Amino acid sequence: MVSRLCFSCGFGFACTWGCLGCSGGEQKTQTVQTGTFTIGYGRANVTPEVSIGLTGYGNTADRMSDNVLSYLYITCLAVTDADGNTVLLYGIDAVNNDKDVTNAMRGAVNRATGVPRENIMISATHTHSGPEITNPVFQNLIMTGAVDAAEMALADRQEATLKVGTVKTEGLNFVRHYVQENGNVVGDNFGDKDASPIVGHTTEADRDMQLMHFVREGKDIVLMNFQAHPTWTGSASSYDISSDFVGACREKMEQELDCNVLYFTGAAGNLNAFSRIAEEKTVSGYKEHGYALAQYALDAMDTLTEVNTGAVKIGSLN
Repeated sequence: MVSRLCFSCGFGFACTWGCLGCSGGEQKTQTVQTGTFTIGYGRANVTPEVSIGLTGYGNTADRMSDNVLSYLYITCLAVTDADGNTVLLYGIDAVNNDKDVTNAMRGAVNRATGVPRENIMISATHTHSGPEITNPVFQNLIMTGAVDAAEMALADRQEATLKVGTVKTEGLNFVRHYVQENGNVVGDNFGDKDASPIVGHTTEADRDMQLMHFVREGKDIVLMNFQAHPTWTGSASSYDISSDFVGACREKMEQELDCNVLYFTGAAGNLNAFSRIAEEKTVSGYKEHGYALAQYALDAMDTLTEVNTGAVKIGSLN
């Protein structure tokens, strides 16, 4: 069975919400008014105590954290359609997802809330300044945090209107496959970068940022989607625990708009936050990078287009 949650608004990013989950299953902990679209927000701090091995650059035994630069969070959106069907969307400040951890998390949330396992979508921000998601200490924090965040999000659900838009950015992500003057192609993990000057990229970066702004009587909720590796803390220590520029972006957005933010990292693949080409402008640190990204979103908030939330349906595709 394949499932979906889709806005029939013709807006491309909305359709990436497809395949989130199907209807069915009784929500145990919360009841909502049918006939309306509602959305709620929850977040739990899942930052482990130092010292813990950090992943992303080699063996975790070689990077034992000695400081918390910024907290790691698990964030949840609870979305309920007019028929009372609910999906949960998660963002975790972790380098990746793991199938076993993901399945265990879905099971824990399902048992606590009644939201069907297949209605739970989990995304990782890809920070390289956190523990491996399979680390038992971090895994326990995630399991507890996932349930807490879900219960908060379900309890927080309110009617909302939705505005969407696409924002063009510049200088905040770069394709990390480069063309050298001698015609060779090199990357961060292959090729001799000193054999010949780097003169360009193999292709252009996807610099579109997608925004969903849920307007409510309580705190608004903003869902952000951008494509770049959150693997870079600038001049900060490689032994810092950090949510990288994603955390800084959320921080500025929430300060400026008094809102709640869920950040979805897109297909970051070979998109880095910095360039090896000296002439290309690169923001100098994780906080500056996150703030610059947030500013693009802030400048665009008044230009977003309202769509019909009544078109949101959570159900199976036959």
